[in-house]
This record gives sequence, C-alpha cells and structure tokens, in this order.
Amino acid sequence: MAGVLLVEDDAEDVEITERTFRKGRIRNPLHVVRSGEATLQFLRHTGCYADVNEAPRPALVVLDLHLAGLDGCEVLRQIKGDPRLRRIPVVVPTTSSEEADVARCYDGGLIRTSPSRWSVTGSLRQCSPWGSTGFWWPRSPRTPDAAQA
Repeated sequence: MAGVLLVEDDAEDVEITERTFRKGRIRNPLHVVRSGEATLQFLRHTGCYADVNEAPRPALVVLDLHLAGLDGCEVLRQIKGDPRLRRIPVVVPTTSSEEADVARCYDGGLIRTSPSRWSVTGSLRQCSPWGSTGFWWPRSPRTPDAAQA
C-alpha cells in the first residue's frame, strides 16, 4: 500500500498527524521528514534515503510551507519540475494568509492549498482509489483561475 510523506519540522504537528492516522484508521504508511532537503533526498532516493525500501514512492506528499533552509515553496517547485516526481499529489496545509505565499505555491505547481484545520482523512476522502495498488489521486483539482472560469 502506498504511503504518505509528511514534511513537517514541528514535532507537535507530526504527533497530531500520527494520532489522526491512528484514530482515522488510515492504513497507508506515514513517513516523516523534517526538512526540505530531506524531502528531496527521500523522493529522489539519495543520501540517507538511497534504499528504495526505506524510502518508497509516496502516493501523497503533505508539505509544510514554512521550513527552515529549503522552504516548502522551493521543495514544491522542485517536485513539480522533476519529470520523475511531478505526478505525486502535494497538499500544503497552511495558516498563512499571505497572498504572496499562496501565489508562490501555485506558481510552483500546487493544485490546492488546505486551510489551517487541515484533515488527513478529509484529504484522503477527496481522493479516489486509482487501481488496486492503493494509490490515491485528486478527484477534481482546481486552481483559483479554474474556479473563476
């Protein structure tokens, strides 16, 4: 079964997500990395994540926007700019009300941001099973421009 890659540098947010997985009986494995650099190593199987068995391709990336070092917007830009990674869905739960932050994410290839009270189970419910491999794919990705069309 395909897993979820959580990119989060706040230990409390990691614990909340892990608890949500347990309470929601989400069976998809949860892998956690705590920096933008580690995210790209995990996805590209480099550095300490060179072993594909230890860093399997996730079905979904949950990406914190405000990371120290390589920030979430730059990580998103690199994921969506890499032909091997660009089809992995990315969710960015954010409390940011800064239009510039959101615009940078959309410019980087984001399909949708989630509100501050982001829900793992809610995001997975917005997805539909794709084949029998356990992969998840967004049902109706919408950007602000598409919503206005």
